[in-house]
Amino acid sequence: LLDREEYSVTDLNFFAQYGWTKEFEIGTNLKYRLVNDSAIDASTNRLFKNSISKLHSLDLNLKYKILRSQRYALSLFGSYKVRLFDNEVFQPQSFGQLTPLGDNGDSVAIGFKSAYQPASSRFIFKSDLLFRNPSPELSEELVVNIKGVYAKNRTEYFLGLENVVSLDRDEFSDNPTNKPLLANPTASNRFNSIN
Repeated sequence: LLDREEYSVTDLNFFAQYGWTKEFEIGTNLKYRLVNDSAIDASTNRLFKNSISKLHSLDLNLKYKILRSQRYALSLFGSYKVRLFDNEVFQPQSFGQLTPLGDNGDSVAIGFKSAYQPASSRFIFKSDLLFRNPSPELSEELVVNIKGVYAKNRTEYFLGLENVVSLDRDEFSDNPTNKPLLANPTASNRFNSIN
């Protein structure tokens, strides 16, 4: 970011999981997103500030336990995320007027989730290995997520790491100028990236 430029994203998630049977769970997640952005137009040195907040996405997921013991569980996982917004394609005359809320298009993920709880412990160790298609304009990805969870009563606290590896199949990697820019070239290129 340049001096005086700022960028922040705040997500608020409302989610629910329901154990249909001992092996099968269904869940949903509704995401509300707030993006604050201030960017400098290099041609005029003028600072533009924008804030946008909208419903971002609705996610439906299914989880089926294929291996279960007293302390360990391994599950198949699938997710479909519907985007509830549309970004506008950037036009030079609209600099500073539009801020993208996220990547365009719906998203699909499939893979495995595991959980391990040591004996007589409130700690649970969880991991995910997922193949994800995040957007029609982005490459497929492998996602690895590892976290430690402390469960007490009906509340969980967690700390973890996530690593996303692109499979470099972005159709615009060889022709980056052909990719439509989403709204502004903002202070962050988070939603205008190319492999």
